[in-house]
Amino acid sequence: MKVEEIIDEFRYFGGVFENLQFEFSENFGIRLVVIDPSKKFKIFIPENLLYDIDMIELNEQNQIIINNKYPCSVRKRKFFENYQQYLGWGNSGYENTLNTQSELQKLPNELIECLLIFGLRNDFKKDLSPQFCLQKYFLNRKISHNCKSKIMPIMELLNHSDHGHPFLIDAGVTCSGYSDTEAYARYHYMIDGFDFFQIYNFAIKPKVALSCDVSLTIPTFGKISINRTKLNTPVTNSLLKKRFIKDRETKFYDIELANTLDPHMPINKFEELCQKHDINKEISQSIFKGLLKHNIITLNHCLELTANKNSNLIFEIDRIFRNQLKIIQDQYKFYNF
Repeated sequence: MKVEEIIDEFRYFGGVFENLQFEFSENFGIRLVVIDPSKKFKIFIPENLLYDIDMIELNEQNQIIINNKYPCSVRKRKFFENYQQYLGWGNSGYENTLNTQSELQKLPNELIECLLIFGLRNDFKKDLSPQFCLQKYFLNRKISHNCKSKIMPIMELLNHSDHGHPFLIDAGVTCSGYSDTEAYARYHYMIDGFDFFQIYNFAIKPKVALSCDVSLTIPTFGKISINRTKLNTPVTNSLLKKRFIKDRETKFYDIELANTLDPHMPINKFEELCQKHDINKEISQSIFKGLLKHNIITLNHCLELTANKNSNLIFEIDRIFRNQLKIIQDQYKFYNF
């Protein structure tokens, strides 16, 4: 099936695809290149082409189809399934996802442990079934629209750049702007480097950095656990709640250590959080300083594990460690601790 036919159908349903053309290469895959740099490019996806993530499943050939229990016209169903087969999942999407997940599972155990304390999901030993790969594939190809996860065909083909254009959500999703060559989107702006890697499997220069998992005991107060995320946190039963009260364990989540746009923010936010737990400013500043130092030590240790490795994946992980380390070190210097 020709790309032009898919774009024609996209436009038939109200989609906008302006000043762009497809470019294919072995190194970069599909790229959307601007035709006339003096004019804006534009992609617009109307709400009727934002497919619910729950609508899709795999057929016996492991191709993406829309589940028959969801109301959808034949033409709209055919558009989405053809798009996935020729430009998405069926066009090396499955193979690339499988290869990436396979490489992640081959990482040394000690390196995996480093990634886990910085927030990556503990699914390194999962069975690499097509269904599992499908979940990973759409992890970075969906957008929240009206509080629901939606798949956005065509738009998802825009590659990321820190200087790319944001997704604007209104009666659908729009991305538009100027570019001299390839059209880029900006997937996220204020996101921790490990969180970005969890979704997209490559490194960026983050503007914020969150603390790794760590536990510490404060005299006269008790134990504090710093946790990267509330995801997968088990619900405590009454017995566990009593134990937590007795041991005085306090859990903090997603503690921001560095912010390149507002360096004052991390420590101010941490002091406010500590104040809610009756921890005074002097002690909270001491804890925050300790967290910065601990993360610097931990990241330097992580870099020892990636030294002299030739894997492309480990190269990306090494870049994450280095980028995260730099902004935390810069933050430490900023506070003049």
